[in-house]
Amino acid sequence: MKKAILHSCLTIALLIIAGCGQQQGADNGTLKGKTPDNMNTRTSEKQQDTQYGYVRYNEKQLDMNREENFEPKIDREQMANMITKTLLKMPSVEEAATLITDNHTFIAYTPSEESEDTGNTTDQVKKTVMSFLPRWYNIYISTESRTYDELQSLSNNTTTEDGTNRAVQRLIDLIKEEDPEGGIHETENQITD
Repeated sequence: MKKAILHSCLTIALLIIAGCGQQQGADNGTLKGKTPDNMNTRTSEKQQDTQYGYVRYNEKQLDMNREENFEPKIDREQMANMITKTLLKMPSVEEAATLITDNHTFIAYTPSEESEDTGNTTDQVKKTVMSFLPRWYNIYISTESRTYDELQSLSNNTTTEDGTNRAVQRLIDLIKEEDPEGGIHETENQITD
């Protein structure tokens, strides 16, 4: 009988200690045992497409020494996909291609046959592209059909490959020759790839 009482007391004591340990750990970003408030949890693909994006941190939750080296990054392929599909929704654009590097975005588009004012269309394309991208991106837009081939030839390159900077600069120069003002938006603080 004494063993049973001792066993019960030890079990209760262990449960209390374990509960206190969990409560101390709950202060690291979770509130009262709930899931962390710093992110949404998505359980289905439909929710992923429809749920708002939300992230919240405080300094205690992040290693601030490591965060000093944080660089914002985007999924270039996904961004190029979104931009191109959005451009094709414009009635004045028949075909479009987008190439995104670290700091430059290149757009090739073909105006639709009923489009009369390509200068206005280019301005609409530029504003649309600017609405998607971070401010530091330079944007180069071309209506020349050969630009599609140029963009495709660079599409498999990476930002760390030898010769990529020269190829990107050659493309910039080519587009500037075609239209020195209309399809170009360069940021004041030039960043090179």
